[in-house]
Amino acid sequence: MFRRRAIDRNHQSRIGLQQKNELAARKVVPSEFAIFTLFKIAAEIAAILDTLPLTMKRKHPDLETRHLDTLMRELARARNQASGLDSLLPELLDDYFDIIDSAA
Repeated sequence: MFRRRAIDRNHQSRIGLQQKNELAARKVVPSEFAIFTLFKIAAEIAAILDTLPLTMKRKHPDLETRHLDTLMRELARARNQASGLDSLLPELLDDYFDIIDSAA
């Protein structure tokens, strides 16, 4: 029993060291960083999408109001989807690990 615990501790120690080395080599990043980064990118994309109807109207004055209204509605849907990304990502991460664990 004592030997098994020592083996488990050694195994866990090796895994911890491997993770630390991969992080130091920049092969992996903490999930919190990935979530933060994706949230920032989503905010930048949302800012671009916010200006798109005005840009389209300025560059294509022949566009009818109904076309711009449709564009604005679809952009609103995309913004709403993106705004929930920060809360959705941890759930997706859990789903990913569940799939990985079940495949092993």
